[in-house]
Amino acid sequence: MKFGDGARVHLASMAIKTLRPYQRAAYDDITAWLDAGERDLLLESPVGSGKTTTVKAILAAQFEAGLRLAIVLVPQRLLRGQWADSGRYKIGRRLYALPSVEPTEARVMGAAWWRTARGVVVTTRQGFVRARLPKSLTGTLIVADEGHHCADTTKGALVLA
Repeated sequence: MKFGDGARVHLASMAIKTLRPYQRAAYDDITAWLDAGERDLLLESPVGSGKTTTVKAILAAQFEAGLRLAIVLVPQRLLRGQWADSGRYKIGRRLYALPSVEPTEARVMGAAWWRTARGVVVTTRQGFVRARLPKSLTGTLIVADEGHHCADTTKGALVLA
């Protein structure tokens, strides 16, 4: 599969993941809310329940629907690894492929980067706070992993707002 910027996803090497029933329910709800224009969503579920897998499936479907860029903000570099694999997700009868996931240092996110960036980018929230953000993030979905670390008074929460 080829994405708009020429990035390729090698489908043959990726296992197909199917969501558990509770993950599918979260997927359906969040997808419906995104389609309705909602932009502030929270997925809360116990540790180890597959929130990352659920969000990856959501992102895969959103990319097929025209999403240009997803930025995943993690509280520390160590957590970038859990986002590293792309993957294929079977939702009902549809199969969605998540583009390759790129760990990126926020310091490279200058004006030229924002114009050309595509796919899934993982960076730390601390770095993202210092990045030069464009005036508009239209076409960009931002995921705050470990969102409970984004208290209303932190710089990360202010940037997300």
